[in-house]
Amino acid sequence: MHFEAIAQSAQKSISTDIAFTNYLIQNGNYHEALTLLEEETESNDTINFLKGWCYYKLNLNDTCLATWNLVNSFSQFGKAARFYGAVIRIYKRDIFGAKAEMQRLKYVPLNNDERLLQQLFLVGFEI
Repeated sequence: MHFEAIAQSAQKSISTDIAFTNYLIQNGNYHEALTLLEEETESNDTINFLKGWCYYKLNLNDTCLATWNLVNSFSQFGKAARFYGAVIRIYKRDIFGAKAEMQRLKYVPLNNDERLLQQLFLVGFEI
């Protein structure tokens, strides 16, 4: 899922000045975006995904994974959090963790491309 598409759908779900937050993220001002997101009093899947995205871009992989673990797999950001989380875990050579990320999508409705990607991940873990 491309970040701009994610950010556009986020506009409907949180009260933070998302347009400015998106501007900061798209211009690489991740610390500043995190500051705005941290000011949001309500923690939800949108906020947690966007925070995780900033942590990801800052190479704070453990914090990113912990934040994305808070995102419900069935939410609009759940699939992206699981797929990106699996990639980070593969990078960290945590194959069992990456496999667990993909298995969290077992009951989530996926389109054909997403299901194929999930299956490729899972088959790759068995090799």
